Amino acid sequence: MSNFEAKLRESDVIVSSNDTFVFPSDVLENIAWLEINHNSNKYWPTVFYHGTNNWDIFRMTFYKAGYIFVKQRDEGEELNVLQSWLEECLKQWLDLCILKQLKLLVAFLKRFSSTNKLAISNGHDRTGNSSRLLSSCSDLGRLLAARVTQHFIKHKDELSVGLKNYYFDVSSVTTTANQHNTFQSRLVKAFRLWFSLPDHTILLPHLPKG
Repeated sequence: MSNFEAKLRESDVIVSSNDTFVFPSDVLENIAWLEINHNSNKYWPTVFYHGTNNWDIFRMTFYKAGYIFVKQRDEGEELNVLQSWLEECLKQWLDLCILKQLKLLVAFLKRFSSTNKLAISNGHDRTGNSSRLLSSCSDLGRLLAARVTQHFIKHKDELSVGLKNYYFDVSSVTTTANQHNTFQSRLVKAFRLWFSLPDHTILLPHLPKG
């Protein structure tokens, strides 16, 4: 059995049902979004938005089969999925879209606490501890922030030259920096995003002249 909630397109009308998923098939085309297992602690809640690929797959399944399966929630599986997603994101830390998601996630996690525990690599293989056990969302937020910061520390020399060149318009850049100009540019953009540094056009008038 499944609960669902749906909003009709171009309308404020909300259609909902408890312990059932039955409605006329011709209504489907008039739905803006639909959430299966709404407010359910037992099954995975899933939202389908009209016009997306997921919506098309859902609609095809519903029309062909006349029913859909719902998946029972598993706390351990949810944490494993989150852990895998975080590790993949941390590998792509120079991607500004991913870095922005990590930054928002860190800010979000610092606001809440939880008894759930999540093991995630701490990035210090030399300590002999490949992972640590986190007892709260706040701990996870701090660890994620530390993991990203470690990347910037690792490339501190390139970052120092890049920031100096970006904010002070230094014309003399080392040969090493020139060889890694593309990486250096991405590094500076990522650093500015992570630490919310303003654009050089805003900060330059307030910086000392060289």
